[in-house]
Amino acid sequence: MAMVNLCIDSGNTRLKAAIFQENILVEQFIINNLNDFETLLVQYPAIEYIGVCDVSNKLEILTDFFQAKEKKIFNINAGVTFPFSIRYETPQTLGPDRLCAVAGAFSYSGKKPVFVINAGTCITYDFLHPLNGYQGGAISPGLHMRLKSMHEFTQKLPLVELNWPQHIEGASTTAALLSGACWGLIDEIEGRISRYKEKYGDVEVFISGGDALLLAEHIKSNIFASPSLVLEGINKILIYNVTNA
Repeated sequence: MAMVNLCIDSGNTRLKAAIFQENILVEQFIINNLNDFETLLVQYPAIEYIGVCDVSNKLEILTDFFQAKEKKIFNINAGVTFPFSIRYETPQTLGPDRLCAVAGAFSYSGKKPVFVINAGTCITYDFLHPLNGYQGGAISPGLHMRLKSMHEFTQKLPLVELNWPQHIEGASTTAALLSGACWGLIDEIEGRISRYKEKYGDVEVFISGGDALLLAEHIKSNIFASPSLVLEGINKILIYNVTNA
């Protein structure tokens, strides 16, 4: 019988979940409260494993809930087994969402190097070489954080709502803030992609996270946009550990 997994991405902004049957993504959800999980367990009674990637300190609540339902919890952190080596100097400080996004991308890339952009509250950049493993990357402020910080760390700049600017030239303060945040981030992303391709050659580039589709519309480089990449990586890591236990 095919393995049915519930994968949970507990991020800084939202709690997302997905049902997988083996490697096939069946359905995705935004979770508002534990009652939503109650509904999922009734709808999918064959769920056996719960894979959790938590960066928002909800792990204890989720563990208590699913253990009470007699489900097997698999918490993904830097101490579990990954389908690639990790060459990071401080793995205990490495966000598990970064590793999950890389695992999801690695499953698509074949033997090519992988560069993953995860566009959420922060922008994370992560690089994996098929021969040398996970190398690390960079962390940068996300779109909303850029706009909020310019307001909070100045006396007069307003907090503006995120709308993609029509022009590079901001003809008002609001437009200038949006241009700086939005086009500035695109320039940053394009520059990062260029540097990695210059150093490593044929690199597969992926973008995931809540702002992935918005940013992908304006990135000229050839990229693969997948908002569900972290969830797919959770499932890949879960299956890898269960089958190799």
